[in-house]
Amino acid sequence: MKPYPDDILESFCSGDYRTNEGELLVGQRQKFEEAFTFVDGLQYPLSMVHPDIPQEGDQLLKIGVKGVRDCVRGRIRKDLDADYPSYFSERKLFGKEKFDDSELNFDGKSTYVSVLGLGEKKFRALIGRLSADFSHRSLVTLDAGCGQAVGYKQLLKFDEIDEDNSVGLTLPSKYTWAYPDHSLLHANIMHCGRNREFDLTLSVHGAFRYHPTNFYQQRHPDMLSLLQAVNLTRPDGMILFNFPNLISIGELIKAGILRFDNLSETMALRVLRHPTVDEVINYTRPNVG
Repeated sequence: MKPYPDDILESFCSGDYRTNEGELLVGQRQKFEEAFTFVDGLQYPLSMVHPDIPQEGDQLLKIGVKGVRDCVRGRIRKDLDADYPSYFSERKLFGKEKFDDSELNFDGKSTYVSVLGLGEKKFRALIGRLSADFSHRSLVTLDAGCGQAVGYKQLLKFDEIDEDNSVGLTLPSKYTWAYPDHSLLHANIMHCGRNREFDLTLSVHGAFRYHPTNFYQQRHPDMLSLLQAVNLTRPDGMILFNFPNLISIGELIKAGILRFDNLSETMALRVLRHPTVDEVINYTRPNVG
């Protein structure tokens, strides 16, 4: 497949989101601005997790991270230029996979619902209950790191999901270059600040699991990525992950920011409130011990 030119790769690190003479990924920046506030998360990761923290000062030093910008950019560029195998980017919500499970040693557990520890029936019940909590209206959903969006597009068929206002977020790949999908938002999670809030934030082997800040030596492991998910989710909304760090979750539960949903079979988290600026600073300060 044709590789991305360097200027397009770089644009997804910087947030310019350039197109190839208007033929590829048309209107991505406009679509981004309809859903998110732009933040330079490479330089200002605290602004990425709380809208009241201005994009100024040496935030990387404040959270104990030095010289990380080029490192993160390199990781993003590597992802963008990768030939993803089909089993990584074509995950279904539920149903039989189209590849040979035995050959890839996945034991049939690569669908969204199986990775989350749910079957289709329990997943549908969870979505129905969440919709009922919002007076049975359709749920504005973010699927962060949806790959080629096979699972995301299955989810959009649910009556409880707001198809028009939900967002499937994915970095472009060489597959995108060959088969562009303009229904998706091809963007970088490191630029996503809160513009509007999602009722359901979903990330199954997606953006929050592979969030560039997860390798920062934070006081609480993976806290920046978890706080960004909280920031993007409305109070009473739900976060569905397959990776969350229990130490970080425990801190936010103790503070009354999160609680586990009453479905014990999966890591379903309810957002009770958004953290204050002081709490964000406290949770992301350097790990000195």
